[in-house]
Amino acid sequence: MLAHNVTTARTLIGATPRVDVAPPAQTAGTAAKTWIAVLGATLGAFMAVLNIQIVNASLADIQGAIGAGIDDGGWISTAYLIAEIVVIPLTAWLARVFSVRRYLLFNAVLFLVFSAACAFAQNLGQMIVLRALQGFSGGVLIPMAFTIIITLLPKTKQPAGLALFALSATFAPAIGPTIGGYLTENWGWQYIFYVNLVPGSLMVAMLWFSLDRSPTNLSLLPRETGRVSRQWRSGWQRCRPCSRKATRTIGSVHPSSCACRSSLRWRSCCLSGSS
Repeated sequence: MLAHNVTTARTLIGATPRVDVAPPAQTAGTAAKTWIAVLGATLGAFMAVLNIQIVNASLADIQGAIGAGIDDGGWISTAYLIAEIVVIPLTAWLARVFSVRRYLLFNAVLFLVFSAACAFAQNLGQMIVLRALQGFSGGVLIPMAFTIIITLLPKTKQPAGLALFALSATFAPAIGPTIGGYLTENWGWQYIFYVNLVPGSLMVAMLWFSLDRSPTNLSLLPRETGRVSRQWRSGWQRCRPCSRKATRTIGSVHPSSCACRSSLRWRSCCLSGSS
């Protein structure tokens, strides 16, 4: 009787009882595609980390093949690592601009192309440039694997995905010199770069199949306004009242560059103007 009265009162007041709706469960097909995406992205992260250390055991052979000095061989590893460090902070924004699928697949393919190109380097300069380009594309694979695990897996499965990512990130540096030394000893130093092609092709196929298409968001790219672009094209700007040239900055002429800065007029005169 009491429960009936409470329900009647809620109806009269206009309040609706709270209903907890559980999130839709993943179907078997959706769960399979999600795990394929996670495995493909984790494989990409493994390869990207592997290529940091895989050349270390083969530096002497590479230096002799391309005519590099003993002190110059370290740049072969450093160029790749620096490029990765530069691109990793940019990955989140670029993935939002071009979509995760396009950005990840594009860089995965470039990673394979530059990996194969490194085997054809003829001198130290070519090797450094190609290793840097390989690092720029390979550096994308590391944070994107982490992103896919967090965004696609349900919370109950995220620990398993993160454990898989951690395993790849720790196992790759440990096994890299061993793989590099074995391939160099038995097949030649070029194969430390060719070894990326087979697992890399599998990675691209897995990501192509499992990642859903999403629209790009090019509005996030910076667009120059008329005022800013005019200031970028103009090397100088004039202070309107005194007509003296002053070095411009984006947004306004800096007061310290104007001769009338000592007077109270600078607040009204040191404005951005046309050159």
